[in-house]
Amino acid sequence: MPELVVVCPGTANRVLELTKTHPVMIGSLEFNEIVVPGDNVPAVVCRVSWNGSAFEVTVAGAPSVSVNGADVAQSELSAGDVISIGKVAIRYQDLQQHGMEKSVPAPEAQTLPKKSPRKGQPEQPVVIIEEESSTSLSDLPALPTRDNAVASRLAARESAGSPGGSFSEKPDLRQRGLKTAPALTRPGEEDLVRSPFVLGMAISVGLLIVAGLVTTFLIQQRSLEREFGLAELDFKEGRFSQAYEGFQKFSTNHPRAKRFKEARRYAWKAAIERELLGATPDFSQAMSHLQKWTVDDRDAEDFSSIRPDLLRAAERIATGSATASAANADAELLNISDEATRLIERYNDDRTSLTASLERLELLRKAANRALVRKNRLDTATSEIQSALKADQALKALAIHRQLLDHHPDLKKNQELNELLAEAIRLETKQVVERPVESLPQPDKPREAASVMPYFRQRSRSEDATSSLILPLRLQDSLVAIQPETGKLLWQYPLGKSNSPFAIPLAGNAERWLAWSEREQGLILFDSENGRPLWLCRTGQLAQGIPAQAENSLFVSLASGEVWRIDKETGRVTAALKFPQRLVTQPVLLRDATHLVAGGEQSLLYTFSRNPLQIVAATYLGHDKHTLTVPQLATGDLLLVGENDQLDSARLHVLSTGQPLQPLAIRQTLELPGLLMGAGKIRGSTLVLPLVGERLALFNVTDQPGMTPLTEVDGYPLQSNYNGPIELWFSPQDEIWMYGSRLKRFSTRSDGLSLLSGDSITGWAAGPITSFDRQVMIPRRASWTTGTTTSTVNLAGQPGNWKMISGGELLGSATAPDRLLTASEAGILSQWTTISHNESSVMESQVVIDLPPLENWQLFATPWSGKLVVTATRADSAGSSTRYWIYEGTSTLPPPRSIEGHLELAPLSLDGGIVLFQSGTATWLNPQTGQKSQVVQPQIATESDATLQRSWKCAAVLPDSIVVATKDGELWKLAMLQGQLTRIATIKLPDADVAQMASCGRYIAVLLRSGQVDHSGQLHLYLAETLDPRGTIELSDSESDNEIHALIGDEQSLIVSTSQGVEHFDLSGSFNSAMANQTTPHRWKIPSKQSHRLLAHFQDATIWIVTAPDQVQQVDRRSGKVLQRVQTQIQIDSLFVAFGKLFAASSDLAIELIANPTNHFIEDRQQTQNTSDPENRPAEGIEP
Repeated sequence: MPELVVVCPGTANRVLELTKTHPVMIGSLEFNEIVVPGDNVPAVVCRVSWNGSAFEVTVAGAPSVSVNGADVAQSELSAGDVISIGKVAIRYQDLQQHGMEKSVPAPEAQTLPKKSPRKGQPEQPVVIIEEESSTSLSDLPALPTRDNAVASRLAARESAGSPGGSFSEKPDLRQRGLKTAPALTRPGEEDLVRSPFVLGMAISVGLLIVAGLVTTFLIQQRSLEREFGLAELDFKEGRFSQAYEGFQKFSTNHPRAKRFKEARRYAWKAAIERELLGATPDFSQAMSHLQKWTVDDRDAEDFSSIRPDLLRAAERIATGSATASAANADAELLNISDEATRLIERYNDDRTSLTASLERLELLRKAANRALVRKNRLDTATSEIQSALKADQALKALAIHRQLLDHHPDLKKNQELNELLAEAIRLETKQVVERPVESLPQPDKPREAASVMPYFRQRSRSEDATSSLILPLRLQDSLVAIQPETGKLLWQYPLGKSNSPFAIPLAGNAERWLAWSEREQGLILFDSENGRPLWLCRTGQLAQGIPAQAENSLFVSLASGEVWRIDKETGRVTAALKFPQRLVTQPVLLRDATHLVAGGEQSLLYTFSRNPLQIVAATYLGHDKHTLTVPQLATGDLLLVGENDQLDSARLHVLSTGQPLQPLAIRQTLELPGLLMGAGKIRGSTLVLPLVGERLALFNVTDQPGMTPLTEVDGYPLQSNYNGPIELWFSPQDEIWMYGSRLKRFSTRSDGLSLLSGDSITGWAAGPITSFDRQVMIPRRASWTTGTTTSTVNLAGQPGNWKMISGGELLGSATAPDRLLTASEAGILSQWTTISHNESSVMESQVVIDLPPLENWQLFATPWSGKLVVTATRADSAGSSTRYWIYEGTSTLPPPRSIEGHLELAPLSLDGGIVLFQSGTATWLNPQTGQKSQVVQPQIATESDATLQRSWKCAAVLPDSIVVATKDGELWKLAMLQGQLTRIATIKLPDADVAQMASCGRYIAVLLRSGQVDHSGQLHLYLAETLDPRGTIELSDSESDNEIHALIGDEQSLIVSTSQGVEHFDLSGSFNSAMANQTTPHRWKIPSKQSHRLLAHFQDATIWIVTAPDQVQQVDRRSGKVLQRVQTQIQIDSLFVAFGKLFAASSDLAIELIANPTNHFIEDRQQTQNTSDPENRPAEGIEP
């Protein structure tokens, strides 16, 4: 019969018979028929089974098994084959196959069936030796058996051979190894209970029953172990669905089995693994199984033993669902992760591992939240873009697209978004239309210059030199012409303040200059020889940068979103395009000289042809509003567009212009480490870009296909605190000159820049750097003024032949019958003996002095005894100090005198001296003798020791005293009594702050502010003599949004500048009765919507009032009727009377004659304006 002999060292051999119906499993688990111990032995190695013709071995859980030393997966067995697994050898043998028979048992021993030996080996039968019996022969039963007969014969022989012929003792049959039979009993005399047969039968039956029960139990246990083991094998080998079904079946069919609880837990684990390791993990089902498992076992005594399995499963679910939520933007998966995280927090007692787990999960949760936000934004943006396109709102769609990409740049490759973007660009391009020629403006004749300008010019070493070369200089208010060799001012034309000032010569005709006039709202072409304007093209809106020039045409981009083509010779507009958005960059002519590109306010660049003027393409750049702040640069087939997209960084886009009829391809985008502060410069293959902090970025440029357009090399990374404009210039020696707050020169190398020199000239850049011959002209200004200093340097950066200072706001003037003294914000002190002008030149003032450099100083000019007291003050970390000069109109300026402390208000004239308002004190000073008298405030409100607090707010001048408002809400009246500055009256104001104050004869008008803004619309009046409250007056339209800007007055009138115009209150005649009766006094109003300074010159019956930035009106004081209106060429910053005439001056100190008033005397009314808080405060009240 076929059998397997199991040979294992240290243990007895085991023989297992084989059957054709039941395979034999071999492995390490207990349910196998042959258990092979060992850590490296699989759960099931192989099985031995009948294949229909022979027994064979087949691998089950291992890749192969060793048979006779060879690794096989399947092999039929022959007698003597040895299967080797670990240290165990299993020999297959078949006795019947070799015709072997069982031997007959001998009396002494029983031989088991002989084993079929392998060839060359002798038979080795197994012999079982029985134990000796302790029964004597005399006790044997006397049955007539064969053994008994033999025994009788032996006994007879012994008896015959003994003396006497009889036995002396019973023969010992046990010595012969013979069994004796029990004595025979007659029938009927037997005891059934003691009958050996009955007892034997009973015992046999009992043994059979026990054996049956034991066998049944063992078979049942073997079956349970086998069923459990198969499910466990499926679990360990990753067949979790089969494992789950097996454990579920086991636990359902055997609820009282010893391994029932273990099977239930294996079933939960298999169910969780099945959901997690499927092709599409089902985290919801896995979490459901985990929760049920937790509920099922949380009350078990051994719950602590399964807690690690629960926590591992929970962390896998939390991690996997959070990761899947981030990948799929599924909020439900994130909720599942949160549930699993809560389970971890509940059952993890190890705080260290819990903290680490929660930190990992928090990172995954944040990633999932970002993905959810991304998906929500994408869905919302897609819907909004589609709605905008349906409403023909392409710009809105582009703005939504840009905002989405700002948050999620990875969506640039989203196909649906790209399709919507292309549709928006097509729609936007269709909305560009051509304006009819008949609707375009015609050129106009500009006015001749009618103003003069004082300036300081340091004498040139070549004063007598002459030159035909004339250079333009664009000041803040004016265009001036300078002779470059001497610095002489040849002519000046007022243009008005502008955000985009420029003056350029026409291409091919340097004798014609083109400039933008803010006042005329148009382009003016000048004859550079005499400053005569040739034509004016009124655009009615701001020009965006310098126009592009191509042959006989100018192309100007306007703020309204239009591009005009203007004829250079006549100024006539020959064509115009209307775009659906504002254009913020000037047009740039491309390399083919037939197409131009201009940047829209957001998202797009537009390409249009020159002739005919029409749109050909639009390029999506994706920029936001207010980011294209520097001009574009075109070089070769490249267009460089700078975008200041962040607070501290910028991007430089490089576009290919080789195919202008198509959207321009973006070849490169560079991140710059700072904001762009001006237009870059290109020479050859070198590009220089100015960055914030006076840094330079340097690049090598190429437009060769297949090569990187821009390659960065080392620039100039040192950073300063300067954040103003920066001008660049390439010298003939290929040096790079940079001027921001000071002049720096660099040499260019292949690997970067090298600083040659710096700091030879200081001041803020005020215009482009130009050159003539071997001289370089650099316009600059001080940080505290709008005045411009223009000087020359040679190519080595050393000062040149001349320096000219011009412009600056008029700070103050002192008049006498025969002269006028003026002081400007730029530090120019001038004496005028006459003011005149002719058609071709400007007469210089008689004496001009330039104050020494006063960076970070504040200047004041106070008329005093026919002279000007010019005061300079500052307060900084180095301390506070004040110095002053007395200017009498001489050609030399006496040394300054110093005063301790910092001025908080402009000095005011009082009783032969001036009053200085310093922190906590008011000091009367005789400038000539230095005599002083002080009044000290008893208390000063302070907020921080590190910050200098203001203690004076504003002041107003009376004929013999000064009224001043303090920071802590009081009005003081100061006067000179017996040579001492004395406080003669004080009043505590209501719980409010003083915003504006003006002197009006008998009254002081005060505008109070509660909190941040005053909405009362009321002006409070106090008697000038005693400071007693006199009443209030209401503004007209006080219930509307009517903001008060400034107050000014004289003995008969109070004038209030508001956001709706100029309002006048009559303080004479019926005013006192109106105050007494609490009625509204007589008043009139001049409507105006333009913001301007409140300036007035009072005469007996009339008032000259500035009602617009460039307009002065003469008004009847009683009725408000306009008697005369003068439109100036300058933006008015001050009014003054000199030589019997009324003049207006601009911030560039361009002076224009207004009228010849009969009363030549004028007081400085500007001192009554608020000097501490220039903000406009809203007012409200009731309708009078």
